[in-house]
Amino acid sequence: MKYVAIAVLAVVICMAAVRYCFADRSLSTRLLSFYILVGALFCEALVLSYVLLAAGDQIFNALSDNPDTYETVFTAPESDPSGAAFIDSRGKTIEKPAGDASSAVWRAWQDTVRSRLGKSIYRTDFTTMNVLQNAQQTGEQNLGAGVVRRDFTVRNARGEDLLAVVLLPAERPAAPLAGIVVVAGHVGDDESGLAQLVLGVESYHQSAALVLAEAGFVTVAIELPGFGLRGPPRYADHRIVAFNALLAGDFYKKWAFEDINAAANLLASMPETDSGRIGILGVAFGGELAVEYAALDKRIAAVSFHAHGGGIGTYHGMTKTPAKYPHYCHIVPGAFELLTREDQFLLVAPRPMQGVRGGKQPFKDDRFVTVLSDVWRTLDAADQLDLRGDMPAPEIYRGNQLYTPEAIEFFRQHLAGDQQR
Repeated sequence: MKYVAIAVLAVVICMAAVRYCFADRSLSTRLLSFYILVGALFCEALVLSYVLLAAGDQIFNALSDNPDTYETVFTAPESDPSGAAFIDSRGKTIEKPAGDASSAVWRAWQDTVRSRLGKSIYRTDFTTMNVLQNAQQTGEQNLGAGVVRRDFTVRNARGEDLLAVVLLPAERPAAPLAGIVVVAGHVGDDESGLAQLVLGVESYHQSAALVLAEAGFVTVAIELPGFGLRGPPRYADHRIVAFNALLAGDFYKKWAFEDINAAANLLASMPETDSGRIGILGVAFGGELAVEYAALDKRIAAVSFHAHGGGIGTYHGMTKTPAKYPHYCHIVPGAFELLTREDQFLLVAPRPMQGVRGGKQPFKDDRFVTVLSDVWRTLDAADQLDLRGDMPAPEIYRGNQLYTPEAIEFFRQHLAGDQQR
């Protein structure tokens, strides 16, 4: 009621000022009257604005007492505008065993989750060897340092022909060798992950495919979609590829895994390799792909990931706007209803697994190491897990790099045995 009285008083004052100014019908002869009129109108505007704001505040407060009104319906989501809390609140559709569950219970959980991922999300069966089709060797050259390079075109599940580069020792024993699928991570717009793996180019990949071949392994590497030979200027950037994959009802990792699967099939089909001793190696995003592919493909006998891993719990939604635009290549639609971040690693157990991070980018959560160690121990494979989170980290890469000596040591121990040099 007080706001109505203030408004009425303001109107009366303004009308009195107008009456005074126009008393002799000549405003121009009364300069003071003009100033009084302008001042009165200004005060009138301030008073009415105050009245309206105050009255509106009272009305809003009155409505907020009702749980069915505007404030409750439309302002509550401001606490979670990105929907991240909604993602965190979703329960898993397959219950994960407790830490002290038996090995049989853990294996049943692995089989169930792997089957659901393959059938419902990836819609691809990576659990058995696929017959390699349409693979053709297109070139061979001796690189020196005891390594031979062979170029192949292989066809993926989408009908695309890929360049796959195989590196193998020039002098080989009679028995087949262990093979390693080497997966590149993110590279710059004018760079090639494939080149950084096989050509001795200085990069955080540390020429891993070439170095492992020099150490006596057969390696294969491909270019991921949207990078290097498969990126601009002839083809789209990987972010565009990933976004369009989502529009097509697929997603980037599914396409990448189909490519990795084609490379693994090529490697396993070669007479120089033992199809029962195929490992996978990757750094950064390549490490992410290596782990998650091995989780789906039980043929992979050993996994080494670098500059990746260390998180525990639910996959978190995006809460901040990226500097450019999000990397849609990480998105696996529906995965958070099946998995937490550590579960991708647990699907690999009890197969040998190595994780390496530099001391300047260590595993961020000590529970990550504890959880993985507990499961490998439960499955009687504690000696098959090698996690190192404090490796030397040169300034140039700050630990975001592939540690090739450690990878060679790991694969020699778990894949090659005495057959490797």
